[in-house]
Amino acid sequence: MVGVLQVEELLKQKIQDLEKRLRKIEAGKSAPNADCLTKKEAMEWLGCSKETLNRYIDSGQLPILWPNAKKCLHPEDVKAYMRGMRPNRRRRK
Repeated sequence: MVGVLQVEELLKQKIQDLEKRLRKIEAGKSAPNADCLTKKEAMEWLGCSKETLNRYIDSGQLPILWPNAKKCLHPEDVKAYMRGMRPNRRRRK
């Protein structure tokens, strides 16, 4: 009898662990920063190095929305900064 009770407790614990993992996954999909960019993605969009990106962030040119999160940069801020960085390629006569 003791073995059966232990197995039942282990199964209940396993179910609780799986439910907890599922809640974390669902929370990650509906997180407010789900559509934000990581620093690596922003570096790819801007075509710059990590040091340059950190300099933009430290100077306040690119705001960080979620300081302790991996996805912390809003794509619209990065797109606006990309438009501002483009050089004028028109030829002057």
